[in-house]
Amino acid sequence: MELPAQTKAEQTLWYDEAQKVQDRIKVSEQLLGIPHSLWHFFSDADVRATEPAIRDAQFEQLRAHIAVLETGAVPPDDSQPGTLGGLFRALRQAVRSKR
Repeated sequence: MELPAQTKAEQTLWYDEAQKVQDRIKVSEQLLGIPHSLWHFFSDADVRATEPAIRDAQFEQLRAHIAVLETGAVPPDDSQPGTLGGLFRALRQAVRSKR
């Protein structure tokens, strides 16, 4: 969340760093079941740069995931309707449909 990703150059650097984190997660036996929304966070820097509502929702969700991870647990799957991840996807679809 602290690495800037507003310009194309910053986004390129952001995606490079995000890929490193994703690679570490993929080889970790403890983090195999990370929330669906976290994978979206890794791939949506360009969306966050242009859509403040999506950025704010993703940052809020990521802070919640970090709080769970700090307890030593893995956040639950949030890809189902009725979850924050489901809400985020609905918001994202609504924003994109206005274009």
